[in-house]
Amino acid sequence: MKIVLNTLSSSVVLFLLFSAQLTNSNETKTYFGEAYSLEDNKFLYREEHVLEYVDGSIAKRKVNYLDSTGGLIVTKENKYLGLLHQPSYQLVDLRRAYEEQAVVGQEKIKLVLNEKGKKTIEQKSVDVSNLVVDAGFDHFIQLSWQDLINGKTIEFNFASVARQTIVEFELIPVQKDDDKLYLNMELASSWLAWLMPNIELEYDIKTKKLLRYKGLSNIQDENGDGLYVDLKFYY
Repeated sequence: MKIVLNTLSSSVVLFLLFSAQLTNSNETKTYFGEAYSLEDNKFLYREEHVLEYVDGSIAKRKVNYLDSTGGLIVTKENKYLGLLHQPSYQLVDLRRAYEEQAVVGQEKIKLVLNEKGKKTIEQKSVDVSNLVVDAGFDHFIQLSWQDLINGKTIEFNFASVARQTIVEFELIPVQKDDDKLYLNMELASSWLAWLMPNIELEYDIKTKKLLRYKGLSNIQDENGDGLYVDLKFYY
């Protein structure tokens, strides 16, 4: 009887340990941001991020965008199947017939834009070494962190589904103190720089987390016009 009980007890312990390992291998983290108009400081939307991790690595990001009444206006999902700064993603604007999708391959990226029932698809051959897709820009900054801390300007290509093209950007360190790192993200071409104001980024030095984003939003207003926002993140 003792042998049987001991065997059962050992089995239970092993099962519990195995279950704990499975539980610990999957993790969910959440944070949110609040966007205000750069023009008049009016509240525009709230974005709620849910990050799903598997074995310590991010596998999926889901983002819900809510208006001032709490209504859901836009959804987005990133899937991290390869390099973290190159997730595939799908964005759906629930206010109008608008959808963006990017699918990253080994040597090409597919940009799909579906607007008012009209779908356009572009296949772009790209150098994946410095290609950044959507929220992957934050992971790209983590990869480039030491160079940015040292004041080095970093160039990269950004996949723009809305414009159906690849856009060259630069990350420029502007200021650093004990607590924060300030960066400007701007178009690499001086001939095109006037088309879009610089994007200003504020990072926490210790945690490397994005605290503030000022510039063109990744979502548009209900009429399809660009939004320039002051977006603050809370963890």
